[in-house]
Amino acid sequence: MKNKFVGLREFQQKLHANLPQGDEIIKITRHGKPAYTIVSDTNAVFASTALTPKGMNAKLGLPVGDMQKVTIAFDVDGTLVNNEVKEIKANEEIRSLLISLSKFKNTEIIVWSGSGELWARQVVNQLGLGPYVDSCASKMDHENIKPDIAVDDIQDTAIGKINLIVKQK
Repeated sequence: MKNKFVGLREFQQKLHANLPQGDEIIKITRHGKPAYTIVSDTNAVFASTALTPKGMNAKLGLPVGDMQKVTIAFDVDGTLVNNEVKEIKANEEIRSLLISLSKFKNTEIIVWSGSGELWARQVVNQLGLGPYVDSCASKMDHENIKPDIAVDDIQDTAIGKINLIVKQK
C-alpha cells in the first residue's frame, strides 16, 4: 500500500526519533493552522518551524507534492439563488458552501451563469459574495475555464471534471 494513514501514535513515534536520547514528549500543543509546539521532558522545545506543512509530511514519510489549484465553478440560477422567487434570494446552504471552500489556499472560486457574466456579477454583489469569489463568467466560457468541480442544479451537467448537483433549488 503506497499511501498509509499515520495515526497519533505513529506521529509521536516519528517525533521521538528527533528528540535527544532519553527525552520523552510531554506536551504537543496545536496553534491554529498547522503550527505546533512540542515540549520534551528536558524542556527542549521544538517550535512550529520544524513542523511546516511540507516538512511534516516528509518527516512522517508521507507522499509530498506541489499544492494543486482546484477551480470550483458555482452556477447562479437554481444553484446559488432560488428560482422560485422573483427577487434574488440565496440558497443559503450553497452560499455557505462557497464561502467555506473559498477559505482553502488552493481553491479558485468562479460564479457563472448561462445568463452571462453581468448577471453572475450582480448576484455575487447582491449576496455579498465579492470577498469570496475570484471571478465571474458566462457559463458559455466553460471550454476556456474548465473547472475541476462544477456545482449546478441541472442533472445532466458534465462541465467539470467532477459535477455536484444540488438537491434543492
